[in-house]
Amino acid sequence: MPASKPVRHLSTFQYALAVCSIAFSLSHAKPIAETAIDDFHSLASSPKRGLIYIPRDGHPEDDKIWTQPGSTLTWYYNYGPDPTYTSSPPLQHVPMIFGPYYNDFASKIRARVAAGGKVPQILTYNEPDLPFEYGGSNADPAVCAEHWISELEPLRRDLGIEIGAPAVLVPGTSNGD
Repeated sequence: MPASKPVRHLSTFQYALAVCSIAFSLSHAKPIAETAIDDFHSLASSPKRGLIYIPRDGHPEDDKIWTQPGSTLTWYYNYGPDPTYTSSPPLQHVPMIFGPYYNDFASKIRARVAAGGKVPQILTYNEPDLPFEYGGSNADPAVCAEHWISELEPLRRDLGIEIGAPAVLVPGTSNGD
């Protein structure tokens, strides 16, 4: 990651730190016993359906499963900034920055938009509470907050891209501890 830049807008820093802190703090929260039935129905009726998809060279037929007639899927992600498909896919790719140490993510997104690509949303920081060996991004909340301000917030501000908050995997953990 490039050298730290001075924070120009303290309120933006506080906002990003709060977002990251809340996401990490939720990993310590007790699970909610019930979800309101109205909330469940509103989620169930959403037209947006997505999945994680990383194609396997030995099984190209798997691609057809997700795009066949009647499929309700509308988007996918693959843990990275670049789409799996080079042609115009039937599913929208949602880019993901795996952790705050990938320096070329924002420039790749800007280039994609400049070339006419659509990037309405991005996902951030895969399972930051887990170490690399368990599939997490092992990301420190303070580093995430600084990165959010310097690299991700400009994508929202300048390009109107919605930014998904980090999602922790294991309640009660912090960086795998």
